[in-house]
Amino acid sequence: MCHPQDTIISKTCLNPKEFTRIIFTSDLKRFQMDKFDDDDLVSLFKRCAYNVVISTGCNVTLNVIDCWDIGVAKNDYNNDFQQASFVDSILTSENGKHIDYITEQICPKLVEHMKKKSKAAAAAAENLKSMQVENHLFICVNCLIEYPEFESQAKQNKLATEGKHFCSTFPLKDDKKNFLKVL
Repeated sequence: MCHPQDTIISKTCLNPKEFTRIIFTSDLKRFQMDKFDDDDLVSLFKRCAYNVVISTGCNVTLNVIDCWDIGVAKNDYNNDFQQASFVDSILTSENGKHIDYITEQICPKLVEHMKKKSKAAAAAAENLKSMQVENHLFICVNCLIEYPEFESQAKQNKLATEGKHFCSTFPLKDDKKNFLKVL
């Protein structure tokens, strides 16, 4: 951290358009550590990386309305829904009504798309549910909500404001931008 080195950019045999990989070497001695032995610390680093992506104004996938910045990606890391979100520049560390509002629009469209994709995919997707699709998504949301209500006074947990009370909506329609082609 005290002595930054020049950036090393390497080509990969994988498709470089699919991802960006950032590797760093921590100054563990500065933190009086020999190695990372705590999963919580590694999870914290991951969360910080997601927060940087969201808070730097980086448009990840889709930005149709000024009050809503939405990013959707396939989560290959594990079979668990992941989200990183901010409401009025406040980190919401848990799933909230704003995330539900977005996933309730995206997941049915993804299921519908999979059923139309091919006959083989349609057969496999016949009994597919939105919740099963949601488990394989990573969603980033940065939104402005007038007078947001949170489940705790610390404002770090779930957004409790119902979608019908959002000052702006995010209607996901295929005619505005076909996000499925982006995914």
